[in-house]
Formats: sequence, structure tokens, C-alpha cells
Amino acid sequence: MAQYPLPVDIREQQVAKFSEDEIGDDEEIIVLTKNDHEINIAGLIYEYINVAMPFTTACGDEGKHPIVIKKCWKV
Repeated sequence: MAQYPLPVDIREQQVAKFSEDEIGDDEEIIVLTKNDHEINIAGLIYEYINVAMPFTTACGDEGKHPIVIKKCWKV
């Protein structure tokens, strides 16, 4: 995977609510009970980064094998 040459500025927030009641399927609010002692935010961070990165179809020739490049140009 090639390096992305531009800076990326990500500013996101997630709301957490302490409650014993379920809110439903609201993905905007994390509900924590008194028994919760940790939150897995890996999925949130992954989503924030993927949304912040611009979609691009152009990349350098890093890691591309010369034979594969020749076959791609023949199509």
C-alpha cells in the first residue's frame, strides 16, 4: 500500500450515555450500564479514518510487478 502524501484532519466525537435502559438501534449513542468497564472503539476509529480519507483510484507503481503492468495495458 502506498503512502498517502497529504495531511488528514479528523475531528469526530461519540456520545456515551450511562443508563440501564436500551435506546434501540441508534448508532449515534453508546449506552453504558453500571457493569460496563471498557468500550471497544476499534470499529469507530476504523470508520472515522475510512470516511476521512479521500477515495482515489490513482496510485504509484510501488509494489507492482512489471508483467502485471504490461498485461493491464494490453486490456
